[in-house]
Amino acid sequence: MTGIGSTADTILLGILIALLVIVLVYILLLRYQVNRLSRNYMMFMRGANGQTLENKLGTEVRRLREMTEKISETVAEQKNLSRVQNSALQNVGFVQYQAFPDSSQRESFSLTVLDGNRSGITLTALSGRNESRLYAKLVRDGQYTVRASAEEEESLRQALLRHGTEVSGGDGDALA
Repeated sequence: MTGIGSTADTILLGILIALLVIVLVYILLLRYQVNRLSRNYMMFMRGANGQTLENKLGTEVRRLREMTEKISETVAEQKNLSRVQNSALQNVGFVQYQAFPDSSQRESFSLTVLDGNRSGITLTALSGRNESRLYAKLVRDGQYTVRASAEEEESLRQALLRHGTEVSGGDGDALA
């Protein structure tokens, strides 16, 4: 019986030694991975100029907040510029014509100037041999506030075309 028990003890001892070797190899592998992760962590935390990652992230968050404020300021300024641009005179229509039969030249004209809101003024100068007259008519939202001549309507149409909208009407000779 001693032969069988001694063989079983030897096999059991061999299995335990094999398991111990496997556990030691596993522990060494885990230790290697922990060391590698620790080196990477330390390198990451040190940064390029010695700053820690936490300091770097704090700096970047501050910079992002500053940039957000600057963007908000820029958007507000852009809105203000759009408002100012819409109120500036920017679209022009011009029609020159012969208003009186006794005049041999086309000395009369209608000049329309509109802002970005399609509002503005039309100046009409009627020139004859003995007299000249100047009239002004208001334009609101692309329409005259009073009755207009065909030449004035043509001048308004030209200004609205430059604005990007068109109205019908007008028989005058147009000069751009």
